[in-house]
Amino acid sequence: MPVAHYAGRAVPIDTDGFMTDSSQWTPDIAEAIAAEVGIAGLTSDHWTVLALCREETARRGFPHALGLEVGKGR
Repeated sequence: MPVAHYAGRAVPIDTDGFMTDSSQWTPDIAEAIAAEVGIAGLTSDHWTVLALCREETARRGFPHALGLEVGKGR
């Protein structure tokens, strides 16, 4: 299984680059991932979206296909 290194931690990821174990998620890891994609510092709006996504994932038992939703309406 591939591994990424975020915030000094080895994090297992799938072939698409997504974390395979959500229990390893931390705010520090979120900041490191954001920095990797060019977002220097997460805003309160970012944290709101992250919290909603994490809550929905916990409720449903699997992550929402957010990438598909973001692309709708284009």
